[in-house]
Amino acid sequence: MDAQHGRAETFTMVLPITPQGTWLGSPAVNGAAQTGYTLNLRGFTASQTGVVKAGDLFKSANVSKVYRAVADANSDGIGHCAVTLNCQLVASPADGEAITFSSVPFTVASTSDNVETSYAAAMIGSMALELVEVI
Repeated sequence: MDAQHGRAETFTMVLPITPQGTWLGSPAVNGAAQTGYTLNLRGFTASQTGVVKAGDLFKSANVSKVYRAVADANSDGIGHCAVTLNCQLVASPADGEAITFSSVPFTVASTSDNVETSYAAAMIGSMALELVEVI
């Protein structure tokens, strides 16, 4: 963490979270110029229940922001799906951009220039760290 120079540097991390939705197919952005709290996707296996589950994390290929689904979503008869997001889209992904839904990388930075560490007698250490997503 010292090499990150506090708040000055960013790094990428992946949380150990497994998606709860099936994400069957090859999901991609369905349509350009999207805004708001919904992202339209295509490329799912048709007519599937629970392709996306509330709490699933995902991002599009060329936008660094990671989103969380706030409601379950099903694919329709041609594999389209509308996903309700935890926040508004920060940028509209391009039509056809691939979606990452497993091992989703976050770009983050420390919120402080100091990292608190402590050591017990047996050199067992602990560290307190607060991170913020960088977009």
